[in-house]
Amino acid sequence: MLGDEDFMAQVIETEPLSIPPPLDAIIDCVCDEYETSVAELAQPSRARRLSEARGVIGWLATRTGAATLTEVSKRFHRDVGTMSHVLRRVDLRSRCEPALATTLEGFRKEIGNVELRIRSERCGSDS
Repeated sequence: MLGDEDFMAQVIETEPLSIPPPLDAIIDCVCDEYETSVAELAQPSRARRLSEARGVIGWLATRTGAATLTEVSKRFHRDVGTMSHVLRRVDLRSRCEPALATTLEGFRKEIGNVELRIRSERCGSDS
């Protein structure tokens, strides 16, 4: 490594880059919780349960770096503006409704476990 001792100490102390979970893992996790399917989420229905599930998927995907809002929108055949509105609504509701905040936190933990499994699988395949 090149650099003085301070630089080397900073590099060594820096946390490793996080590997975003696959979008499919997020979708599967949310679909299980909302008792729905990818096909149902891609339908033109505006039912609250489906809209919220799409919003939660978008919220998790953009927060974890798994996908952009554009990618999530395309996945469910939605306009980016519509998905953005749903995402904002999920975000605002999560600040006011403890139940939704708890649900999102549970998803984040579950997604984190997926990320850890992926990381260990990648590390295991290198040896």
